[in-house]
Amino acid sequence: GDYNICLQQNNCHKIELQNTMQSNNLYPTILAPTRVASVMRDGQFVTTNSLIDNIYLNTQSKFQSGILEVSISDHYPIFAVINEQSMSSSNKETIIQYRLINESNLNKFRYELENNPEISDIFRTNSGQEAFSKFLTLFSNLYDIYFPIKSKKLTRKGVNKPWVNLTLITHMKIRDNLSKLEKRNQIDKKIFTDFRNLLTTEIRKAKAEYFSNKFKENENNIKETWRTINSVIKTN
Repeated sequence: GDYNICLQQNNCHKIELQNTMQSNNLYPTILAPTRVASVMRDGQFVTTNSLIDNIYLNTQSKFQSGILEVSISDHYPIFAVINEQSMSSSNKETIIQYRLINESNLNKFRYELENNPEISDIFRTNSGQEAFSKFLTLFSNLYDIYFPIKSKKLTRKGVNKPWVNLTLITHMKIRDNLSKLEKRNQIDKKIFTDFRNLLTTEIRKAKAEYFSNKFKENENNIKETWRTINSVIKTN
């Protein structure tokens, strides 16, 4: 997330965020600056560095994290890859909880928050602490109404693609960022399509090489050969 709180600065905002995250067993994976900007000071351009983007994990599993120093934005893309061996088995279901937040829900939420009758009562409250408490209660209740917690089952089966290595994952992140920039008309569409097509070719090549190696490894094992064939069919 981009919290606009720089973890390189020792101030009350950083300490509060750090304490909140640690109390929930969440720790940052990115420790280097993620935003580089040039600002004018005393008639000269000065480069500023800040660490305001991060990925927090609550797992003790081995992971790799890093920053992609590409100039598609003033924020560098970041990534974290968890060691696959430490994750759940391929057939085990994982139930995740999430809130669906999109533009439609946000507009409804904002409208209800701005026009709710309780807002007038909050403004008439003399005590700042009491007013904040009432507002927080209203905000939380409306948040749960318009962004309810939903559950979804995830399985590693069908998601696990062993030919997708760390390099491809980072390229996918770049592709997704380029897509966002192209939709905002911040870059030429050809930049995005050329990169996307190149990545598609890389993925297909990696997949073909993976299954080619699997067939060579199991050329004397009929059972494993058929298992590989079934894997090819399922991923096409």
